[in-house]
Amino acid sequence: MGVEHLLTTLEREGNDRVAAIIEQAGSEAAALTAEADRRREATRRRELAEAKAAAAARIERAVVEERRRGQAQVLAARQAFLDRVLAMARARFPAALASRAYLQSLPLALERAIGYLGTRQGTIHVSPVLLDRVRGLVSEGSYRAVADAAVEAGVTVRAADGSVVIDDTLGARLRRQEQAIAIAVLRTNGRPR
Repeated sequence: MGVEHLLTTLEREGNDRVAAIIEQAGSEAAALTAEADRRREATRRRELAEAKAAAAARIERAVVEERRRGQAQVLAARQAFLDRVLAMARARFPAALASRAYLQSLPLALERAIGYLGTRQGTIHVSPVLLDRVRGLVSEGSYRAVADAAVEAGVTVRAADGSVVIDDTLGARLRRQEQAIAIAVLRTNGRPR
């Protein structure tokens, strides 16, 4: 065995080692590339998911805001409708005061209102158009009927000492029934029956 054989063996072993190192480096490079690709794909998926979630949240907020605006418009329109209905009712107060039904119910309503005064003396403030009729219904002893232009369509009974006030005007009656009217009117407004 000579030097040549030794050199050939060393060269072959050196080539084998280089080849092994190159193969190992290639495997490591492939593993690093695969890991980088996996991370890049994971980052892309995460960023895409975050972008989709952000877009969905923006859309949801926009939809909610639009629904709120729509509901506010509906509520405003319903309130305007209710206001018109109540204004129409108030506009009919003068005719209602002259109606047979109101004039027939006035004695009982006046008796009830005066009943709340108990033994107190009081004043009956009436719409001027009703003064003669109310004076004919009460004795002038404990109660005095006076025309009062400030009294809204009807009768208000006040105790002389100010402890009791019974507002039996049509306006007060309407205000007491306003919630029930609102529910009834708004149920029929724009909805199938």
